[in-house]
Amino acid sequence: MNKRVIVGISGGIDSFYTAFLLRNSGFDVICLYIKLFDNHETFFRAKMLGELLGVKFEFYDAIKEFKKEVVDRSINMTLLGYTPNPCAFCNMKIKFRILEKIRSDFNYDYISTGHYVKIFHDDITRIFRGFDEKKDQSYFLALVPSIYLKNAIFPLGDFTKKYVKKVMQEKYSFWKDISSSQDLCFVKKGYKKLIQDICGVKVGKFLYKDKVVANHLGSYLYTIGESRGLGHKEPVKLYVESLNHEKNEVYLNTREFCYKSSIIVTDLNFFNELPDRCLVQIRYQAKPVICDIQFNENKLHVSFHEKVFAPTPGQIASFYSLDNRELLGGGIIIGTD
Repeated sequence: MNKRVIVGISGGIDSFYTAFLLRNSGFDVICLYIKLFDNHETFFRAKMLGELLGVKFEFYDAIKEFKKEVVDRSINMTLLGYTPNPCAFCNMKIKFRILEKIRSDFNYDYISTGHYVKIFHDDITRIFRGFDEKKDQSYFLALVPSIYLKNAIFPLGDFTKKYVKKVMQEKYSFWKDISSSQDLCFVKKGYKKLIQDICGVKVGKFLYKDKVVANHLGSYLYTIGESRGLGHKEPVKLYVESLNHEKNEVYLNTREFCYKSSIIVTDLNFFNELPDRCLVQIRYQAKPVICDIQFNENKLHVSFHEKVFAPTPGQIASFYSLDNRELLGGGIIIGTD
C-alpha cells in the first residue's frame, strides 16, 4: 500500500510542485487548502491544481482561527509597540497544527508543504536550511512545535526556487502569469493602512537629537530600522531608532546608533539542545551572527559577538548551529540592550 501524505496547497507554485513530486514518487496525495480569509481566486486555483494532478482535494475553513491567532495577535502586538511576524505565527498556530490534526484524524502517514527546508526524523525532529540559500525558509519554522512537524516531509529542501519555476513553467505554461504569494497575505491594502484604519490618524513628531524634524501620522505605523518615507529634510540619512507610543513620538538617528549588542527573547521553542554559543538570525535573510546565550527563567539573554543592526521587538530570533546549517529553535524578541 502506498504511503499517504496530506499536502498543504496554497494555489502557489511551490506547494503545487511539492504535490507533483510526491504524486510522481508514488505517494497517495491529498491536497488540503486551508482557507485563511476570503480569497476565491486562490481557492479555485488550488482546486484546479488538485484536479490537474488527479488527486483528492479538500479544504479546511480556518478563517476564525486565523483572525484570532494571526490577524488580531499581530494588530495587538503592533499597538503594544512590537513589530510582529504574521507568517511565523501562521505556521506556528494554524498551518502545521491543522495539517497534523487532519493527518492524525484520517490516519495518513505524512504532512508536507512547499517550504524550502530539510527535515530529518530520528529520536528527535531536526530541521536544516534548504539547499537554496536565497529561498531557505527555516527562519519561519522556528516557532513551530516539533509535535506538529514529527510527520512532516519537505521535498523542496533539495531544490532551488529558480529550478522549480523553470520546471513548472516548461510543463505548465500558465505559471508564467502567476505571481508568488506574499507575506501579510491578509492585507491587500497594506499593513500600515490597516493599522491606520484601526487607530485613526494621530499626528505626532519625528525627533532627531531632541529636535522635531518632521511630523508623522501615528507612531504605530513605523518600525525600528526603517528609513524610507520619514519626511525629514536633514542632510544625513536617518533611521527609526526607537518608538514611544504613549507620547506618539518616533526617535530617529543615524545608522551607527541603531546597532545593538544584545536582545531578550521569550516564547521559546526548541528542536534540539541549545548550546551556550551558537548563531542567531534576527530577521528573514539577515546575516546570522555568533552569540552567547544565558537562560533566565523562561527568557534568553542573547549577547552578539558583533553588533547587529536594528533588532526589533516582536520579530523572530532563530538559532542555528555554528556551521549555520541546523535550526535549533527560536523565540520572539521582546527587548534590546
